[in-house]
Amino acid sequence: MKILHIVNNISKDSSQGIDKYSREVVGKINNMDQKIVERGNSSTLINIFWEKVILPWRVLFSNVEICHYHTPELFGPLQFIFCKSSIVTIHDMLPYSKDNERSKFYCNYYRLSCWFVGKFAKKIITPSEYSKKKIVELLDFNPKKIEVIPHGIDHNRTVQNKTKKIKTIGYLGGFGKRKNLQLIVKLFERLVIKYPNLRLILGGTGPTKEETIYSLEEKKLLKKSIIYDEIAEKDWFKILAGIDLFLMPSIGEGFGLPVLQSQACGIPVISFANTSLTELNADKRLLVEGGDEDFISRVNWVVGTDKVLLKLKKKAFYFSSGFSWEKCILSHEKVYKSLKR
Repeated sequence: MKILHIVNNISKDSSQGIDKYSREVVGKINNMDQKIVERGNSSTLINIFWEKVILPWRVLFSNVEICHYHTPELFGPLQFIFCKSSIVTIHDMLPYSKDNERSKFYCNYYRLSCWFVGKFAKKIITPSEYSKKKIVELLDFNPKKIEVIPHGIDHNRTVQNKTKKIKTIGYLGGFGKRKNLQLIVKLFERLVIKYPNLRLILGGTGPTKEETIYSLEEKKLLKKSIIYDEIAEKDWFKILAGIDLFLMPSIGEGFGLPVLQSQACGIPVISFANTSLTELNADKRLLVEGGDEDFISRVNWVVGTDKVLLKLKKKAFYFSSGFSWEKCILSHEKVYKSLKR
């Protein structure tokens, strides 16, 4: 079976969840003849020109049986004409959200691409039941066409968290408006009065990074914080393991890979009970139904009780064992083979 993977970026320098997904899928599939076309990162207009003008010809001359587009923007009607058996991964429906930070132009382009996907793609892969529900709801796609395949964890690369006298709360990932990271600053300011030895770790890049650092500095919390810039994949788990309690106050996720990665290191995660995050937490008590005050109260409960934190660490680790990239890849291979029947 010959498969062409069309991806954004599979460079190990990228810490983006979508790029991590592409690296794992392309790198771990066995017994199939694979080719890769990588778009790379450029300006929006150059990307669109490449996707809709250059890429179809790459597909035409690839001589493959199946094309797997790792994001919907990479798909289009010409691609379908040149390769009838097309699979598209839709990671999330965030460009449809009113809270989305991307430009209106990009959001409209994304929606047009999803329309093409619904019209021409044979199969759609998405990482969570929540994302499947939103795809059906917003695009009126046939649910039988959609396969839910959760992302995985490379358990051999994880580093286990070790209990320390000084507790650390933290977050690693993208800095964007929907990540709601000002809540972390707010709760850290509140809790550090009660727990003077509490420390904060933050890492990643994004449009709200400077604002977050400024808030910490303004509240005189920077000296109690460790801030990392973009984290290379080889350092990710090493830095992550320094956090005792991972905070995910995001108001919008398609999956939430850092939540899974944290639990694989034995780190419990507190998040809001929204989007896909409800599918990824080992303990439902750590899913916050209310607002900011409820979130802060839940963090206080975990940080303030060593026995509770220890039990949650064990529960998080065992829960994560149900996810692996090997399991994810096997599910992808089944989808590929289903198109050959």
